[in-house]
Amino acid sequence: MEWKSSDFQGNSVIDLHLIDDTLMSLSRLLPTQNFLASPLLARLSQRLVFQRSASTTFEIVAPKTAPTEEKPKEQKPSMISKMAKFLELKGNMLWNAHCFHVLYAFRARTPPGQHWLYTLIVPWSMTVGGSSFVSHFILKKPFPWLGNNAKLLSYFLIWALIYHSPRDAVFRFLKRTPVARSGLHVLNSLNKGNGVARNVQATLGMYGQHAVPAAMIAGTLGGSGGGFFSAWEQKTRNPRVQTTLSKPDWNVKVSAAASAAYMALTLLGAGALSKANLPIHDTGKLAAQTILLGASGWLQYKTLRGIYAKKN
Repeated sequence: MEWKSSDFQGNSVIDLHLIDDTLMSLSRLLPTQNFLASPLLARLSQRLVFQRSASTTFEIVAPKTAPTEEKPKEQKPSMISKMAKFLELKGNMLWNAHCFHVLYAFRARTPPGQHWLYTLIVPWSMTVGGSSFVSHFILKKPFPWLGNNAKLLSYFLIWALIYHSPRDAVFRFLKRTPVARSGLHVLNSLNKGNGVARNVQATLGMYGQHAVPAAMIAGTLGGSGGGFFSAWEQKTRNPRVQTTLSKPDWNVKVSAAASAAYMALTLLGAGALSKANLPIHDTGKLAAQTILLGASGWLQYKTLRGIYAKKN
């Protein structure tokens, strides 16, 4: 705290401690019979304003402090953000649906009597193949599943249910219930949408917004990368079979379309989304999931319609 004189030239500053010591020394030198003088002078050091003469006024000047920054008001999440968060679902539900879908499809199309290690490792490569390829070769990062014990454990438990459940109940239930398989297919599409958006965003963030081809490859592999491992496995068993390696299937095409939609909204439409106060990443992810969900829903509709038409 400082004292300054308003009429001194150059705005001279007087130290408060010096004035305080001077006033206390004067109070001790005054006669003791003047009992009002000593307390009065002692209190002068604590007053905000006092008069020394008619022309001089001293005042306390508070130390300058940096202006406090106002905390930005928390914006309420938009409807698109709520929808994107809802579609992520809780826990590892999408991951579990993805594992169920891959493991059931693998067992349904492979001949019985396969070694247990083959049935464990090959579907695993299809489950994490796309994300692993993008992480290692494009993003130069370690495999994302290495440190996720929960995903490793859930995959092992789902593998045990598909291949070694009592009386083969889980596999037989999925085989006899087309609606359950369609539900897994739809949840798997949501998981692919998350993979497309995550890979495209990470690639553009690492290489810049000009890296459109790399982001396109990363997004397509994020939605259909496991299919290439599946095609390789089928080719090893039957070289004449037609797979994704010889002709891209609908999964590759839809994943590429979802990647293009995400980049179109986040790169070309970023300004319009910002003006409309819409989250850029969530809007792009929702668009990718919508494309994958629409394609998956239409495919499952045609499949179920054909199945029930044969029964009737």
